[in-house]
Amino acid sequence: MMSVVLRRHAGASRPLTLALSLTVLTSMAACTSGDGSAEPEQAEQTLEGSVPESGWWCRVIERDLVESVAGDRTEQAREVLRQNDTDGFHCEVTVPDEEGGARTALTLAVAIDDQARAEELRAAAEEAGAEPGPDHLGESYVWPEGAVAIVPCAAPADHVRDDEQVTYVFSLLAEEPVDRPEELADPVRRSLIEADRAVGCSPSEASQEQGR
Repeated sequence: MMSVVLRRHAGASRPLTLALSLTVLTSMAACTSGDGSAEPEQAEQTLEGSVPESGWWCRVIERDLVESVAGDRTEQAREVLRQNDTDGFHCEVTVPDEEGGARTALTLAVAIDDQARAEELRAAAEEAGAEPGPDHLGESYVWPEGAVAIVPCAAPADHVRDDEQVTYVFSLLAEEPVDRPEELADPVRRSLIEADRAVGCSPSEASQEQGR
């Protein structure tokens, strides 16, 4: 098992002086069927959630990745919004389980100003022998069951802090290992782009349009 290497963005954080009222959460659509509702719909008796009309699961996850984890149950997969507030965003892709219920195949999350979550995911990455992620994701880790980026972004307007930036933790975790771990990093990058557009992050991703 290879040892994890912490990788932090080498460049200086750019100043963020605007008192922005937006957060990454307001730039993300509700993780439902596109009707703007923040509550998941009951699509079936045994599987809560909905199928996204946009084609992008949890707004930033491509169908190809859902297919790779759901297999022949892709058509029964659903997305469920668990959290969408000023502390974070949490959306799951669920598929039927053997008991007739649902299991979580993918979890996309953004935790804002949450050092405990950052440390928890660092530890998970180290235990998994994660490889360093790409530089444009800041301090990042990629392994067959997850991708994480820990990035300084502007503090949401309602967070009372003396400093201008706080830690945002972007993660995509898979229940089972995937064949191409780099696919897990793509939704993390798209989530960072959304956050950068809303509040400003370092490194900046807003200018990169590819893949979204």
